Amino acid sequence: MELLTQALTIMSVGMTLVFLFLLVVIGGIVATARLIRRYEARPPSARAAAAPEPQRLAAVIAVALAEHETNGG
Repeated sequence: MELLTQALTIMSVGMTLVFLFLLVVIGGIVATARLIRRYEARPPSARAAAAPEPQRLAAVIAVALAEHETNGG
């Protein structure tokens, strides 16, 4: 009976340590993701300026199709 008690104690300590380690790892990942999102975000004005106008996009697509057709596409 004493052997079973020792086994259960060792198992409980081991499982607790693994659980705590996983909590620390998950907490670190969440903290890192928040930190990256905070410093990675661009201001809204830069995001709006990066969007191409529809006419310009259509012109770029037309030129690309024309080049593709003339080069044996």
